[in-house]
Amino acid sequence: MRDYSEYTIQYVQEICNALNENGFTMHEMPIDKPFVPQNFDTLTEFLQRFIVKPIDLYTFLNDKGLVNRGRCPYTGQPIDKTYYWSFMKSRWIYLSLEGETIMMKEHDEIHLNLFGTPRPRKEEREFMTENTTKSLQKIKKAITLATSLFWIVAIIWLALLGKWGNIGYGFLLTIGMSLVFPIVNLPRYGLDSIIIHSFKRNNYLIGSFLVIFNYLYASALIIFWTFLVFKHFTTSSSHTRMIPLLPWIKSLITSPPLIPNISFIPILFWGYSITLAPLLYMARKDQPEGIANFNNTIGIFIAIISYITLLVMWIT
Repeated sequence: MRDYSEYTIQYVQEICNALNENGFTMHEMPIDKPFVPQNFDTLTEFLQRFIVKPIDLYTFLNDKGLVNRGRCPYTGQPIDKTYYWSFMKSRWIYLSLEGETIMMKEHDEIHLNLFGTPRPRKEEREFMTENTTKSLQKIKKAITLATSLFWIVAIIWLALLGKWGNIGYGFLLTIGMSLVFPIVNLPRYGLDSIIIHSFKRNNYLIGSFLVIFNYLYASALIIFWTFLVFKHFTTSSSHTRMIPLLPWIKSLITSPPLIPNISFIPILFWGYSITLAPLLYMARKDQPEGIANFNNTIGIFIAIISYITLLVMWIT
């Protein structure tokens, strides 16, 4: 390991001794390889990969007061809680200003060795995150505005046609979806904790598989919901006489031509609004930034694409 300070030697050695004496072995290493400072190139690698990330090691060491001792592991200077490194915002190691500078430099070196490109600077990462968040918010606002417009037009149009049953049933579907969706989504919440635990224990294969399954399950729920709404409003007995677009165009060359029943237009507007309304409502309850915001935006796009796909299939 590189030379940092006299305190670093003592800090690392005491942690290694505590882990070896209690039967811990190095993650991602042969099971019989003990914790010794010579096995690590840098203090950053030692702290990030082998101390803070593994939850069992961190919990054990933190309970013994061996992780954060009031002094920076790099320099031995008093820590300043303004400077730290965290894993998943659940486990922290506090540093001094100089210590953070050293860690970030070594972290950049590790990134360069792994990916062949320099790691984006902190300002660049914050700028990209802020821009992504603002873009997602603008997209959701635009979708919400369009959905509200469809909703208003559909209600007025259906009311003028006297289709109060469709209006009432649409409201019931929206309320029902808002109540049922969190319940059928419960398995995902359980998977979230398993996924986090898998990544914390460096079981990346299992964690990645569960992440994919989690997204597929959420997508399947949204697609099923979209199909349910679309199927109901396009097969309801109150508007079975509606003529899809392409058959009507083909009928123009026949004699006599078919006369289209345009009452299907407000029905499609209403179905689109009912599909998105509960999803937009649930998305508003989440924090305006972060992974939840991104996932909800993706879910909304899946619903829109599914509805348009069903519409194309229906009119052809």
